[in-house]
Amino acid sequence: MSNILVLNSSVRFENSNSRQLTRVLLEKLNAGDQPVKHRDLVKQPIPHFDHSAFSGFSGDDSQASQQARALSDELIREVKDSDIIIIGAPVYNFSIPTTLKAWIDYIARVGVTFNYTEKGPVGHLKNKKVYIVLARGGGSVEHIEMQLSQTLGMLGMNDITYIHAANLDTPEREAGLNDVFTQIDAVCH
Repeated sequence: MSNILVLNSSVRFENSNSRQLTRVLLEKLNAGDQPVKHRDLVKQPIPHFDHSAFSGFSGDDSQASQQARALSDELIREVKDSDIIIIGAPVYNFSIPTTLKAWIDYIARVGVTFNYTEKGPVGHLKNKKVYIVLARGGGSVEHIEMQLSQTLGMLGMNDITYIHAANLDTPEREAGLNDVFTQIDAVCH
């Protein structure tokens, strides 16, 4: 049995393409018997990485730093407890949402989730299957894939499958949905 972590980062709720597609992917991956943890990065926002977080990760014991470290510990525990991670990542202004970036900043901790070595960073969050639903109106997302792959890879998460949901807010929506459903079917079988 696998534990699944689902992260949603869209500021849209009912009309969110990435949220709808993460639900479809979850239904296809989960036969209904696997434990699922949902973390909504909009409804449960994570503070932006700031001095308190940086200081807390470095061992500072001020109240703000302790709170930042405790939140980071909780988020890291959720990842460690998961075998499969599904990330809904809409593309806003050619980038991931700041809500998702904040989550990444809170789980990327030297000495906890990765270490620097002579050969570069070595991650400790291994043996995770990651699915990322990139939902966008149009345009290129190669730079986003590279950023996410490098960052998650630094943490040890190298088994990443991208599902591209394009043109869902355009007149080509039906063709875009057919394409994304085909991708989801392919990765789930």
